[in-house]
Amino acid sequence: MIYGLLLAAGTSSRMGQPKQLLDWRGQPLVRHVALQALHSQLDGLVVVVGAQAGAVRQAVGVGSDAPAAGAARPMKPLLFAENEAFATGQASSLRVGLAALPASVDAVLVLLVDQPLVTTALLNHMVAEWRVQTGEGRRERGDGRGETGDRRPETGDGGTQNREPRTEPAPPALPFDKLTNREAEGSEAEGNREPRTE
Repeated sequence: MIYGLLLAAGTSSRMGQPKQLLDWRGQPLVRHVALQALHSQLDGLVVVVGAQAGAVRQAVGVGSDAPAAGAARPMKPLLFAENEAFATGQASSLRVGLAALPASVDAVLVLLVDQPLVTTALLNHMVAEWRVQTGEGRRERGDGRGETGDRRPETGDGGTQNREPRTEPAPPALPFDKLTNREAEGSEAEGNREPRTE
């Protein structure tokens, strides 16, 4: 199982207004990014909020069946996690979001609220590749297709072709269960740069 983790807790101090709530093609930016994830093959989504938490939650549309800009939210797990230390930087939001993931989640795909051009199609491609690389996509559904929906090639006599297995090592899923405070804090201190705000 793979979830999306949307970081939307920052103060947008350099911009001077919450970028999460900026209009993007007729709807708040945070809702647009969330809908790309919710309409994808991700199994669920965790949204980390902080600055303007109430307004960001409302913009995503939690607790309401009314669609924003004509886009209804699909029936898929949508969880919110509030980062009270959002002013300390992005790593604190990452820790809060990872801690909020259901125990059954195997991997997570991190999304940033200021990247609206990450589309549902792109997310689906990444999810499908993860499932193939980890073997999840090769489990049969009973109709000759894997969980990714790709039909297995067949020979002329109806049998399945024998293909050589991949020889390159599969990239590991993001080890969110092994992320330590030390690792996360180290990412904040790297280069002594100003913490990024989502």
